[in-house]
Amino acid sequence: MTVENAEKRALEALSLIAQGANPNEQRNKNEKLKMTFIEVYKSVKDLSNKSLIGYDQCINAYVKDWHDKPLV
Repeated sequence: MTVENAEKRALEALSLIAQGANPNEQRNKNEKLKMTFIEVYKSVKDLSNKSLIGYDQCINAYVKDWHDKPLV
């Protein structure tokens, strides 16, 4: 990254802060938007093993084409 690019990004971040936004939250939101269906599914931690096995069977049987598609 060049000094000019770093300066530009810093000014953009400062602009967001001045508007009351948190640049880190926006970056995290953008990263989540890039997730694929299967990444989101696997990130769910509140499910029992039995539920995960059943869901895996359904996902592989009915929505296998969606595994690598971005959600947005």
